[in-house]
Amino acid sequence: MSDVTPLFRELSDQIGGFNEAALNSWIHIFNPFDLFHGSMNVIEILLIAGAVWGLFHAFSMRKTQGTLINLGVWLAAVVFMLAIEIPVYFPHKIGLDPNAILFIHNEFTIQFFYDRAPLYIMALYPALMYSCYVLVDEMGVFKQRWGTVIGAITVGFVHQGFYEIFDHFGTQYGWWIWNYTNFIGSVASVPLGSLFGFAFLGPVALTLAVRFVLAPYLQKQEAKKQPINIALFAGLTILAGVLIPLIQTLLMPINYMRLIFEVTPLIEAVVCFSLLAIAAVVAVYQMSSKPNQATQSSRFAYHYLIGYLLIFAGLWAYAIPDYFAAVDGKTEQGLLVGSLPYTILCFVSCIFFIWRRRQARAAQLTNLS
Repeated sequence: MSDVTPLFRELSDQIGGFNEAALNSWIHIFNPFDLFHGSMNVIEILLIAGAVWGLFHAFSMRKTQGTLINLGVWLAAVVFMLAIEIPVYFPHKIGLDPNAILFIHNEFTIQFFYDRAPLYIMALYPALMYSCYVLVDEMGVFKQRWGTVIGAITVGFVHQGFYEIFDHFGTQYGWWIWNYTNFIGSVASVPLGSLFGFAFLGPVALTLAVRFVLAPYLQKQEAKKQPINIALFAGLTILAGVLIPLIQTLLMPINYMRLIFEVTPLIEAVVCFSLLAIAAVVAVYQMSSKPNQATQSSRFAYHYLIGYLLIFAGLWAYAIPDYFAAVDGKTEQGLLVGSLPYTILCFVSCIFFIWRRRQARAAQLTNLS
């Protein structure tokens, strides 16, 4: 039976209240046509389809290119999700204050872990992180000196753009609710801990973990044309996934600054956006200057991320009237809106990266002909 704290009740009541049977079930299925808001069906389909498509792509890379690194990235993203999400849902179970809850997801069609984890959130990690990784890999960013580090930064910034389009939308229609008492600063409804710590550092940590822990073994076996030990592959993938939250925490500068002095919202914003600006320069340069050196022929990431942008363009067009009708950043339902200007910047950056991938693809086809 699930433990429900008073704070959980308070937060869940703000997004429609939760089903008691679901709160006491490891898995619960709701009527998809009776959710809190109709947009929730759209995001479910988009991310679950992306995760499944990405898994098929990862397996196809094994067949066509003889590499398991893509499957390792996909699986490590799932392990990362389990390692980071579940402890956040039940802070009191790992010795933290019950009020340490960072957020609560609303009830979607399929819920796991006593109504805490929607299936679409579990799909979010492999769907978006994997597709952004593939997009960067196809541009040949990893095939250079310091390629792992440079590639990780590039993956992080590319992912940050796509993710924040989602992150700034969700609160307006009750997809989740944040517990702002456990955050320092925010951009509209999005805490900087999510905008920088998760959207950027999460995929950076994922890329570093997989390419430092799993990739050397795979590259060694592939170079020698020796078979992959599946048990060792699984063990290294799980290890990489478990290490991602640790690497993410170690990369977060605010964690060190808190040990020395009190970090204000202004200081946090300056630090986070300064680092994002540096990452932007790296990512734009890498995605602009590198020829397409990758051997991958699939256009999975290109097609999926275009579809992602088109669907979110439609969702944001739908949300605009409610966004501008909001008073003091809140809709009539009392839900917080995100930042439209920041979302537009993210759309621009994502379109640029997609465009560069298309140019590189065209150049590759021209060279082949």
